[in-house]
Amino acid sequence: MAGKRLSRQLKSIFGDETVVEKLRACQEALTAIPDEKSRNELMAFFENFPAFISSVDMYYEQLDDRAVLAQKNMETSADELVQINHQLTSMNRMFDAMVNSLGQGFFLFDRDGFCMQAYSKACETLLDRNPAGLPVAEVLGVPADKRATFNDWVRLLFDELIEFDDLVDVGPKTYTGSRERVVNLEYKPIRDADGRLEMVVVIATDRTVETHAKHQAQKMQSFASLMVNILKDKDRFRRFVAAARQIFRETYAALNRPEFTHELLSEVKRHLHTLKGAASTFGVNEIKEAVHTLETRMSAENDLKTLQTLLLKTVPEIDHMFESILDEHRDILAEVLVEKVPSRLIPISTLEIFGRRLSRAGAKDLHQDFVEEILAVPLRRIFAEFDPVIQQVAQKLGKSVEPIKFIGDEVSIMPESMEAFRSALIHVFRNIVDHGIEHEIIRDQRGKTPAGQVVVEFRKLASEAGPYLRIIISDDGNGIDIWQIKNKIEKRGESVSGLSQSQILGRIFDAGFSTANAVTEFSGRGVGLDAVKTEVERLGGTISVRSDLGKGSAFVIELPIDESNHVPQLRPKVSAA
Repeated sequence: MAGKRLSRQLKSIFGDETVVEKLRACQEALTAIPDEKSRNELMAFFENFPAFISSVDMYYEQLDDRAVLAQKNMETSADELVQINHQLTSMNRMFDAMVNSLGQGFFLFDRDGFCMQAYSKACETLLDRNPAGLPVAEVLGVPADKRATFNDWVRLLFDELIEFDDLVDVGPKTYTGSRERVVNLEYKPIRDADGRLEMVVVIATDRTVETHAKHQAQKMQSFASLMVNILKDKDRFRRFVAAARQIFRETYAALNRPEFTHELLSEVKRHLHTLKGAASTFGVNEIKEAVHTLETRMSAENDLKTLQTLLLKTVPEIDHMFESILDEHRDILAEVLVEKVPSRLIPISTLEIFGRRLSRAGAKDLHQDFVEEILAVPLRRIFAEFDPVIQQVAQKLGKSVEPIKFIGDEVSIMPESMEAFRSALIHVFRNIVDHGIEHEIIRDQRGKTPAGQVVVEFRKLASEAGPYLRIIISDDGNGIDIWQIKNKIEKRGESVSGLSQSQILGRIFDAGFSTANAVTEFSGRGVGLDAVKTEVERLGGTISVRSDLGKGSAFVIELPIDESNHVPQLRPKVSAA
């Protein structure tokens, strides 16, 4: 009996599913066909037809079995797919939870500089926004005037004409948003099967806590350095505080003049640069950095009124910062910061010897001896204070310098008469180490000793105008390249025709003149030597420089000395305003 599917097929074609039995009945009638060949062919057909029907029926059964199996497989596959999808969903949720729990911001951007839809939730906190679909420049807070440069950087990243690891260092390292956070940025490549850069992953990490901790550690280290410097010479620090306060007073006076001129601006710049140098010497880094930042902002502005407004706002902030530092450590600095008349430490033996001399000295010698042995201070002792300055600068620049060598006359002077001059002189010593003294490898090539040498010579001389003091500060360093100075002068639109070598060298004292190619902590603004010249001229003196390229330079300062009443001192031509 045929299967159901075959029976339905036979019935639809022949009208009866019993067609096989009927064909067998017809087979008996074939014996009456006279043509033997035809009869035999028909007989063979009828004999094989039941087998054909059986094979078709079997095939249908196999199809039914396969259909059932396929249906079972489909049901099984559907269950597996549901299970796999469930696992994938769980894994994705787990991955998102893990990524979001790291506290880091993760997002991707493509060749066109747009962020992908996938990102970690931390981006919304660290970067102040949802980055999905936004330009990466906007997400990273790139200023409008720097967007073009940033987009060029993105293009170069994906072009990979330069190694990714090399070029990525040029990109933004930190993000500064509306919150007081320190967010570091890292970049990682995602490549396709052929190794081409397909996307870039940006990793934003909150470093606020550790940065603040590092800042506090640096602050403590600076404070320790400050304390050491103060304990080495309390009187010197007291003079520094007094000089700083005087600088602020004179700066306010210049800024509040009815008409603020370029000359007054130059004066303010000199005051601030001197303050920065003195603060750096003592390790008052907050003041040094605040002034350096202000100088940088000033260098980017040309409008006089805008500069005056900036200074009127910022100088009081630096002044307040300075006084706050003193107040913060007043319990430690109480003795140092007490406002009192200038004092000096004098050995007991000196006082005892002087007492015996007083008992037998004549009246005419009494005052002179008192001044020379009690009030006056040897210039060598005063200038020895610059030795820590040159050593500090040399260490930061990776150079070596011997202690200052003193030669010439033994000259003593009233130190109070040269406070402003002494404060400005710091620029000469810093410039010598920065521009003059070479690194050891260059000195070796030139047949010099590894460490540079600074020499200070004092001479007390006389002229028709009266006694004067000559101070020569020299070094055995690189010297000054006069052609470099000429080039700078011509770049300022001026001619050097007809100028002597000494006149050309003298231009290094001009306001705003510098041969440095970049601004550093020590030089590049053209203010320091201008400040020195200003103080020398205020005292009625002169300053010049001579140089031998490759062998060294020498600053020559000549100052008139007032010895009335046997008190050797420097006195300004006009009283300070």
